Amino acid sequence: MASNRNIIKTYNDTVYKKPMYAGHMDENWLMHYNSLRQVCDAYIEIKEISYRKKFIMEKINIKYNFLEALENNVECVLPQYLSIKAKSLEYFEMTNFIHTDLNIKNIVVDSKHKLRIIDPDSCFFINSLENFYKCKTKMIETYITAQEQFFINVKRKFK
Repeated sequence: MASNRNIIKTYNDTVYKKPMYAGHMDENWLMHYNSLRQVCDAYIEIKEISYRKKFIMEKINIKYNFLEALENNVECVLPQYLSIKAKSLEYFEMTNFIHTDLNIKNIVVDSKHKLRIIDPDSCFFINSLENFYKCKTKMIETYITAQEQFFINVKRKFK
């Protein structure tokens, strides 16, 4: 599958992704990404970054994207999202490292109904308040969308 930003290939249980912008990814970046994964295991596992800056990642058995899960009334996803958001912000406060594109497109639900965060190359060190607010705005927009869908589902139950 090819997109305008990345080239993604799947082979057996491994995903290979060549990010368009990989200049910021080095051993320090990978160390922080793995530390973020220890704080919040929802982030996709990167097994390796090849010498050509390709990600070698786990393959996730995706059941839904985040919005589909909300529309299908998978009740566990909203609390999971809030937990991911809180843990991500907590890690950011310690390190200035955060997923800068935590929106509905980058959140999927696996076959065990666990939220997973994809697009790891959107993780950056944020050193300006302006960039932090842009990132936080995306998180808030995602939460509002999720909350709206949750209330639509509640209304359907009581009709």
